Amino acid sequence: MQLLKDERKYLMAKMFRHLDGIATGCTIKALMEQKVTNFIEDRKQFTLSEIGHKFGGNAGYLNVGLRILENQGWLETQLELEEKVYKLSSTGAIAFKLAHCYQAPVEFIPVMIRIQDWIIGKDVTLSEQEISKLKNLIEKSRRKWDLPKLDEGTSNQVYNQLIYHLDGLLIAPIMVSLAMKNIWANFNQKTQQFSSKLEHDYNYWDIFFEILALQNWMTKESEYWQLTPQGSFVASKAYAYGVTVSYLPMFAQLKELLFGEADILSKKSLDGHETHVDRMMNIWASSRSHKTYSEQVKKIIVEIFNQPLSEQPLGIAEMGCGDGTLLKDIYEVITEQTVRGKVLAEYPLIIVGADYNQVSLETTRLTLENADVPNCTVLFGNINNPDDFAKQLWQNHDIRLQDLLSIRAFIDHNRHYQEPKSSSNCPISSTGTFACQGKMIPNHQLIQNLIEHLKSWRSYVEKFGLLILELNIIPPKLVATSLGKTLATPYDATQGYTDQYPVELPVFMAAAKEAGLVADPSFQTRYPPSELATVSINYFKSATASNENDM
Repeated sequence: MQLLKDERKYLMAKMFRHLDGIATGCTIKALMEQKVTNFIEDRKQFTLSEIGHKFGGNAGYLNVGLRILENQGWLETQLELEEKVYKLSSTGAIAFKLAHCYQAPVEFIPVMIRIQDWIIGKDVTLSEQEISKLKNLIEKSRRKWDLPKLDEGTSNQVYNQLIYHLDGLLIAPIMVSLAMKNIWANFNQKTQQFSSKLEHDYNYWDIFFEILALQNWMTKESEYWQLTPQGSFVASKAYAYGVTVSYLPMFAQLKELLFGEADILSKKSLDGHETHVDRMMNIWASSRSHKTYSEQVKKIIVEIFNQPLSEQPLGIAEMGCGDGTLLKDIYEVITEQTVRGKVLAEYPLIIVGADYNQVSLETTRLTLENADVPNCTVLFGNINNPDDFAKQLWQNHDIRLQDLLSIRAFIDHNRHYQEPKSSSNCPISSTGTFACQGKMIPNHQLIQNLIEHLKSWRSYVEKFGLLILELNIIPPKLVATSLGKTLATPYDATQGYTDQYPVELPVFMAAAKEAGLVADPSFQTRYPPSELATVSINYFKSATASNENDM
């Protein structure tokens, strides 16, 4: 059964609001436990510095937390004497009265992480106590979380908002782990049926599916579970939950991040892996989410590699290669759809993947090997240090970085912050909230850092340009009036709490121009194509090269 467009749109909005719940629920619980919510309720207006003076904490991350609440329409702001002044909105006053409802599902996150591991197939044993707690939460969900019945209007809006949030804390992790387990492939393609008795501990599967049945996404007849048409659609989009869910380890420690030691992001497990994020899940979800954007990238690639051979780059260099999927796709589209692809014997295509993360490097190597991509090089690379990247390529591989088309996907905002070299105040302004190891970064310094970062790449992209897929933020006031239409709230949380620095699209474009990079407007794409755009694609060239081409 094909769903109507409006029904698909409704289901995506529901998923977006589920993810709002992870970001908002964990934030409000951390603030509530520290009595910050009581302070906000008692004050007509307040500032971040007043919260810091009374409660201590890490100003940078507290600033992010307040933005999350502003995104949800619970706080309103105005600028007075260069400091933002907050006050509780009418919807916020209702939500704060009900904030205790977040406590149980947020406290369950560590167990939910173990349940995810069990579903995916890791060596985890679940206790009866853990399963019993999950059942209790499912029953709470069935009872609409025991929220009091509210009047129509504003109160009813908040009631529905909280239901989405609380359900999301259960649904999103389950959907991601079932998708990673590839459980939907076990459903009969014709009947969409699945017998839980085909798996070990089948009673567990019944419990997990019951969560989805409460959303009318699954039904059960006899021993067989069946996806509804709505469930089939959501299952096909389950990866959309993945990036936010991959940060559950960080969200579980949010009180410590806001008010304790701000070193969570730097901690490693005994085997050297990050402890604040499930990196494999993050890569899995990111690669699937990026497929939508990669189609537009392929169109740009085809145009570039259909130019006269003398005007083409020797190959592709992707900084932040993730799992290597984009490089593989680019190689295939060049091979199959371009002039260059017909003469690879005479003009071989160089493929370079670089990343800061060891898991990504290993995964990329495997992806390219399995796809039989020739002339490929995978090496460590730091986006903040293009000079070292270029030096490695030349000294170890006889490749000049400037002879390649540079590409990166969602990595510029993930650079490590460096103090800007220039002390002048940048005239470009942003609504963003930026932190580094808990300390707040003034916006003008962050923008100056972005300009200097982009400028450091300019000499390496003068010949063949720089293709950037980037995450962008949107102002909180716009987010608050567009709930269910954007992932801005979970993006702001996962990026802001982990020292990442996306800015608004107009701000990014202005910073690039200031750095001497000019985007070709015919290649720009925004997702969605409106003021709510949180993802953008731009093909930059140096201003010098662009001027020469125009002569």
